Amino acid sequence: MIINKFNRNKRGDIAVTILVLLVFITTIISIFVFLTNSRKIEANIVDANVVNSVYLEEGEAKFYLGEAGEKAATKVIKEAYELFDKPTDEYIKTKFSEEFKSEIKISGISEELKSQIEENKFEVSLENRKIKLTLKEAEFYALSPKLEVAYKPVISMAFAF
Repeated sequence: MIINKFNRNKRGDIAVTILVLLVFITTIISIFVFLTNSRKIEANIVDANVVNSVYLEEGEAKFYLGEAGEKAATKVIKEAYELFDKPTDEYIKTKFSEEFKSEIKISGISEELKSQIEENKFEVSLENRKIKLTLKEAEFYALSPKLEVAYKPVISMAFAF
């Protein structure tokens, strides 16, 4: 029996060919998506560690600022009320700034923040029997091979008297 090649079912061949091509394209797209998403996940994990280190630096700075501010506020208020019956706000702010600078010099805070404080890049105000300290120009940096983070928070603290 002679088989005629031209009389075969051509519709079946086209359907199988389209099915094979679609499976091949789907496989390539899946591999591409997997490869690109795995890099993003790795980058996100690295980014989280870098941001976390910046927040740790901020927490450490707040600790040392709070410690120095508390010591300075205690000394200033004690001295002010020993010298005067009712000390002026300006006297308390000036003395607090001086005492705060001297306390920061002996603290373990970073050299960048020490220099900012020595250059008077902080504000002192009095509100409701509290000395309010605000440091607006604090900057914290973290580096990784893929990312550089600069964080500039406004650090504000109040010391009651």
